[in-house]
Amino acid sequence: MTKWTSKDTEKKEYKSSQFSTTDYNIPRITYKAAFVMSFATIGIYLFISPLMLFISGGYEWPGVIVCGCLVGFTIAYCQFFISSEKKATKSFYGVWIAFAILAMLVNFISAYTNIFLA
Repeated sequence: MTKWTSKDTEKKEYKSSQFSTTDYNIPRITYKAAFVMSFATIGIYLFISPLMLFISGGYEWPGVIVCGCLVGFTIAYCQFFISSEKKATKSFYGVWIAFAILAMLVNFISAYTNIFLA
């Protein structure tokens, strides 16, 4: 027989903010993490992407791969270590890989269609 749990007995893993509270465990991003993610992503695409293009001799693939991995790591790091102060688990690496693939896809589309996002 299934034992039903209510939202009152569920362990609250995430802290509520001073502005709003929720009944469920919703991960929140702090202002510090948002600033780190924003400035790191902009910095990666403004400095690392052209540097990789220069080093590789005009090939976009190294820049797509390196920038995607760095952006994915930045987002995963901010979500796990700055916002919630968790330790590195399997879900950290899963988030890193998921956002790295998403960032590589965005960078690939912008590089090969001549639509520069940065």
